[in-house]
Amino acid sequence: AAPAPTPAPASTSSVERAIAAWFPGVYDKALRVAQCESSLDPGAVSAGGGNHGLFQVNSVHQGSFEAVTGQPWSAVYDAYYNSQFARYLYDQSGWQPWACRGA
Repeated sequence: AAPAPTPAPASTSSVERAIAAWFPGVYDKALRVAQCESSLDPGAVSAGGGNHGLFQVNSVHQGSFEAVTGQPWSAVYDAYYNSQFARYLYDQSGWQPWACRGA
């Protein structure tokens, strides 16, 4: 029997759906920012440990993250809630919060 094809990483499709849900109209730009920030890895943590998840949300935002998403800080590693909070930041400041805003 032929080996089964290797499936695409499950996280990629859910990541793309999460970004699309929160960034309609600017999906392509948001996807590039997330790719640059985390390589589209919802579990990414920066080298210094201060930035988390898909859009590398800084830990200084923990209280705001919980208030905006209604989720505990641990949900920062969920692509949907990370994207939701990234949209909140985007609505406040455009792409300014991200080092990869020029991506």
